[in-house]
Amino acid sequence: MSLLHAPVASALLAALALGQTALQPILVPPIAPNDGVVGGFDPSVGTAGEYRMYLLPGLGTGTVGAPTLIGVSSPLAARLNHFVIDQANADIIATANPTVAGGPVEVWRIQVSGTTVLSETLLTTLSGTNGLLARAVHRDASGCILVLSRPSFFSGTFTVHRVAITRGGGLAFQIPITTTGNEMLDAIATDPAGQILLGGTQPPYSSAAPGVTLTVSQAGGTAVTTSVIANFHVIAAATSSIGQPALGLSPQILPPTANYSCGGAFGNFQFNTPPFTTLWNDIELNPAGTQFVLTGVGAFAFGAPGVIVRIGAIGCVAGTPSAPIFFPHGMNQAAIAFPSQRYGCGCPPSTNVLPQIGELAPPTIGLPWVVTLTSGVPNSTAMLVSGRGDLFFQGSPLPQPLSVFGGQPSCFLLNGANFVFGLKNTDAAGAATNQRAIPNDPTLIGTRLFSQWLVNEVTPVPSLSTAGLISTIQ
Repeated sequence: MSLLHAPVASALLAALALGQTALQPILVPPIAPNDGVVGGFDPSVGTAGEYRMYLLPGLGTGTVGAPTLIGVSSPLAARLNHFVIDQANADIIATANPTVAGGPVEVWRIQVSGTTVLSETLLTTLSGTNGLLARAVHRDASGCILVLSRPSFFSGTFTVHRVAITRGGGLAFQIPITTTGNEMLDAIATDPAGQILLGGTQPPYSSAAPGVTLTVSQAGGTAVTTSVIANFHVIAAATSSIGQPALGLSPQILPPTANYSCGGAFGNFQFNTPPFTTLWNDIELNPAGTQFVLTGVGAFAFGAPGVIVRIGAIGCVAGTPSAPIFFPHGMNQAAIAFPSQRYGCGCPPSTNVLPQIGELAPPTIGLPWVVTLTSGVPNSTAMLVSGRGDLFFQGSPLPQPLSVFGGQPSCFLLNGANFVFGLKNTDAAGAATNQRAIPNDPTLIGTRLFSQWLVNEVTPVPSLSTAGLISTIQ
């Protein structure tokens, strides 16, 4: 079957196919929304130290449970360095240093039940990263995972990859990005429109060099400098649902109190954790956008105690910090699980804006199911493709590059394409909808559908794609 020449499924055919659809189960209990994972390197473990991750129930809420060590195997823990929580797939996605010196950065899936690791799977390696290390990882609202890599030493060399993850596997594409100032980059995030936010330090990378932020489309190109910050280096970044950037700023003048800029120069707040001065390495926003989580290490010392604090906030106005939670070693990252139906990764057309998939309401038996496309190509066409799962397409693991079907190599097929619907015209804003009736059959309740839009720049070739959407029939 070719997606480019498949017959359009009629409403009747789609209904019959749905009637034969079995529920694809989630075999792994999900990491609950608002649960958190924090991590850092413990030099006292093994022969050369290991990266440790801890589960903190309720980290994104007002009540946090005690940290419990996640049982990652020692061979992998010795190479881990950054991670995100993929809530849609109930996994931890982590980057790892290569097994051989000078090799590429690796991306792993760690499936957990509570703090028990059920499996560890190498998903993909990142092209162009030989000799580099992952410096930051970010999962955007559409499910796309972005990895920033650079050398361990001071350098303006870097790569950025988009990684699409399904339950079938993972696939990465390097985004061609250049900067005009040879900045040393340490932070990555995205804004609600999908634009990439990069943070780092200007040359000569000394304590006197200012920090800097840059933005660029996920299509790549030359990054544009958006701010220059004196006396602070940008080492972490997060973006709230309203698009306000929160930046972790490494101070260049002692004492190293926390200084995080939220939405501009007038949103800064400072906090330090007794009995030692603290270098804060990461900033995370909870799903509600009402709390910052700061993750750091005490006294600038290798192996010094780690600490996290939570600071409630309304917008960019910070409240009183919580009591600190201490760890036996330094911590460099926190991640909080947020509910998500979206997975995989989309790719931007020439408009440089990511097309977005959504639904007006969950599919319900006996009612029309309306799937929406926004920010597509204006006055063009698009086609909805849905499947019973996200594991395989015609026997091959997903995701697959859309170039297999004549699309762009930077785009991904994310579902089994059991239902290929007809072309829809997009309006002047690039929007379209696809409506199909769900049969009034109670046996369909609980069935999951995996969908994405194929977006055309030039009709009728589906050259681009949105991220995936998981819908459950009610």
